[in-house]
Formats: sequence, structure tokens, C-alpha cells
Amino acid sequence: MDYNFKQPEFKPLSKKDRASHNFANASVVFGAFSLFSLALVTPALVSAPLGVMFALLSKRRNQPLSLRAKIGFALCVICYLIIVVSIVSSIIYYSNKYGSFQNFYKQYIEELEKNVNINSTQALMSAVSFDSVL
Repeated sequence: MDYNFKQPEFKPLSKKDRASHNFANASVVFGAFSLFSLALVTPALVSAPLGVMFALLSKRRNQPLSLRAKIGFALCVICYLIIVVSIVSSIIYYSNKYGSFQNFYKQYIEELEKNVNINSTQALMSAVSFDSVL
């Protein structure tokens, strides 16, 4: 038996193809990071738009987005929408419950003074105490 298998020729990727793959990989990484950091809000709020940008940068002329870029794009958009919806819903909730942010802040300070037995100036001074630093 003569096994005459031909190996496919190896073609190294051009610089543009490597850059496209790298941008798609970065998009997936930023999408996963934004998904895992949703509870922290700020890192996800920063990394989700970066992932979208990398996904769009990975697109080559006359070619569709790669599967990795589509996955990263979808993850980032979903995470960003979750963050925006949660921020808007919390603003609406607190504005309906307390009337305004100032009323919420006043009630928060009153509860703090009642539960911790300190007034607001003592709370501010203890937070910015330089004696403990020196």
C-alpha cells in the first residue's frame, strides 16, 4: 500500500492578517473581561467599548468579521447594555423613591449619624484624618 498523502502547504499569515487576528482576539478578551467585571461597573464600562472597537478594527476590506470578532462584539455590546440599563434603572428608582439625589444623600447621612452615633462633620474629618497618616 502506498500512502500518498499530500500535506497542505503552510502559508504564513501576512502582517495584515496577523493584525486582524490579534484585534479579534483582543475583542474576545475585552468582552470576557467586561462580562466578568460587571459587578464592578467601571472596568466593564471601560473595557466593553474597547472590545467593540477592537472587533471593528479586525474587519478586513471585502471580508466579513471573523467568528472571534463577532463573539467579542456580541459580548461587549451585551455587557454595555446591561450596565447602561442598570444605571438608568437605579437612577429612576432612587429618583422615584427619594425625589432627588439630594434627598437620598440627606437620608443616608441621617441614617449614618443615627446608626454610628457621629455627626456628618466628624464622619468627614475621620475620613480625611491626616494624623493617622503621619
